[in-house]
Amino acid sequence: TVILILCNKEYLLRKTMNLNRRGYVWITLLYLKAIHVCGNVFGDADGAEPQEAPQVITITNNVVNCAVTKVNSFRDPAVAAESHRKALRWFCVDEYNDNTSYRLIGNVDAFFENYSLARKLYLEIPPGVITFGNAYEPPTINLDSQSATSINIYDWAVGGTRNGGLFIDIQNGGDDDFDQAVFEGTYKVLIIRVQDNFGNKVSQSEGKLYNDFFQDENNLQSRYLACSNNKLKFIPATGLDVNNGVVTISLDMNVENRMWDRVAERALNQLYTMYGVDAAHYGVFVMPNNVNFEGASAYGYLGGIFTFFKSMVASIPAVQVHELGHNLNFDHSGKDGVYNKEWMNEIADPTCSMGYPRVGLDDHGLAMCFSGSKTWYTGWYSDYHRTVRPHKNSVSIDLVGIDDVVGNQSSIDNHKVVIRIKGLDDQIDLFVIFQRRKGVNGDIPEDGDKVVINEQDFGFELSWWLGALAEGETFIYDNWIDDGLDLVVKVCSITMGPPDIAHVLIYMKGINDLDCPTPTPTPSPTKSPTPSPTETPTKAPVTSTPTKAPTQSPTKSPTASPTASPTASPTASPT
Repeated sequence: TVILILCNKEYLLRKTMNLNRRGYVWITLLYLKAIHVCGNVFGDADGAEPQEAPQVITITNNVVNCAVTKVNSFRDPAVAAESHRKALRWFCVDEYNDNTSYRLIGNVDAFFENYSLARKLYLEIPPGVITFGNAYEPPTINLDSQSATSINIYDWAVGGTRNGGLFIDIQNGGDDDFDQAVFEGTYKVLIIRVQDNFGNKVSQSEGKLYNDFFQDENNLQSRYLACSNNKLKFIPATGLDVNNGVVTISLDMNVENRMWDRVAERALNQLYTMYGVDAAHYGVFVMPNNVNFEGASAYGYLGGIFTFFKSMVASIPAVQVHELGHNLNFDHSGKDGVYNKEWMNEIADPTCSMGYPRVGLDDHGLAMCFSGSKTWYTGWYSDYHRTVRPHKNSVSIDLVGIDDVVGNQSSIDNHKVVIRIKGLDDQIDLFVIFQRRKGVNGDIPEDGDKVVINEQDFGFELSWWLGALAEGETFIYDNWIDDGLDLVVKVCSITMGPPDIAHVLIYMKGINDLDCPTPTPTPSPTKSPTPSPTETPTKAPVTSTPTKAPTQSPTKSPTASPTASPTASPTASPT
């Protein structure tokens, strides 16, 4: 690619080349980028502020190829919820070249209305569509512009390696429902500890990050092992330059106030030059706290391979699980009416790690897993799944919590973990789960030991909390299939075992009504026979009656009568 750059009235001609990690040189023929050679766009070597970006004149007809990626954020705990702007963005990431992130602006949904964003999409972007940024602002692609109509959209090529061989693509492309490939197996995680040569550093040492992600009591590895019933395991990446899964990158630019994605690009490009890093499946960037995260403290690529953390939250298990969850295609878990701002409701489900926990934001973290819908889509407990169609048949089901399955206290034949309620083709599925607060799920901050109902359209979509039921409570979905009939979910009983069982009824009101079993016969024989025989024989013969009666009566009667009568009469007569 040949680019002509106008800078300080001098013309410079440069050919863009890349080195892959094996040292082979290849010329990028499908890549166009502004190269500021008169003053580094990231700032001069002494840390001075960058100069204004130069004018770029394209003299060849080249295109950018990139993968469409949704980026979700975890709010900075120091930023008030009501003042934190929604940090949800769509990027197009050049993961097969140098990891440049192009931000998609405009009406993303309208632009892709004829495509399923459940699948990875690949864009071929001609010159003139991209507006290039600098160290503080990333390049953007305006999908509302007239030039955007020339963008070509393809299904993303999957499999093999990305980023010059540093990262392995494990996703199989999936379908419009979900990609199951990521939820079972053992995968390597490379933690990229980023610092600069101007004193901006991550507070955790390499050893501390290794401990907090893989070794201590509660961490990324242990949480996913527990929640997945030992089906998904994250392990440290390897390599001569890697210390227990962690590699430190020192940048020659001052990262203070630099955009997080720009810092990550520079760190990743430097990583390419290191030969002692084996291929991994996921990359975790940990950055100094003064990097600009735009009001967030962490980010994750939805269905991607990268997550990004401020140092201040990198050791918190709840944040680790949340952000890596985005890589697994999990979107947020919401609950209406919790915040005034509608978008903040998207992370308000208190029973799911893809919500915002509001507690447990420390190194110890929380023992909690996921909502019913997300648990369903992982397939971790597929033997304990059941799909019901209450407009056809009513059902009576015993639910158990996931800890009883993990602890082998349940039965596949008699118990279920998650119920999916399906209606007609155009309806959003509902999911029912018993969120037993115990063991691997023992720190649910709200709605623990209740049957929780949520809804989710597809595996990659937002999920929404709808209700939480204690024993004897009922959830009614008015006019569920637009025929005037209501869907009913009722919890008849919650019985502690093991296994701990929630007995649940699901039916359409007025069509196939069900009643809970009557509890009358159970309490009656238990209370009646016990007190009756215990009290009567113990008190009557031993303590009261036999002791007092025989002691008083025989002693007084014979002593007084015979003594007085014979003594007085014979003495007076012979005299």
